[in-house]
Amino acid sequence: MVHVSTLSQHRQWGDVLANLAWVVVDEAHVYRGVFGSHVANVLRRLRRLARAYGTEPRFILASATIANPAELAERLTGADCRLVDRDGAPRAERKVVMWNPPLVDEATGRRVSVLTEAHEQEVETRRPVASEHCLEPARVGIGVAADLHLAVSSPEIV
Repeated sequence: MVHVSTLSQHRQWGDVLANLAWVVVDEAHVYRGVFGSHVANVLRRLRRLARAYGTEPRFILASATIANPAELAERLTGADCRLVDRDGAPRAERKVVMWNPPLVDEATGRRVSVLTEAHEQEVETRRPVASEHCLEPARVGIGVAADLHLAVSSPEIV
């Protein structure tokens, strides 16, 4: 859409391009291969047009599932990028609880449903239980979260 609607009609989008400060690209790990090269060309064209209108936007690329986010961000944007892999945002204390539901059938190893157990615990304690349930055939776990990686095109903002 950026290529077809904005960049090809840049004279009509001149005010936007002249005031463009941030470009956020989520799920950057998706932009690989041929599709990634097309996205890279669009992002680089966006940078060139923004410069022509007097601004240098900062790019923020986010990915939770890539081993080399800064390298990919640099290839996509054509700009030097800095990896931000630590979250400094304030947040309340968090407790992670691992719960192994009781066995229903010892011979097969079948256990009570995690959702049933969570509901019963919520009813018992009279307060909501906030957890993420991860189910695998051999085990049940609660409280698994992925790390988020950001690659930022300008080191001054970090």
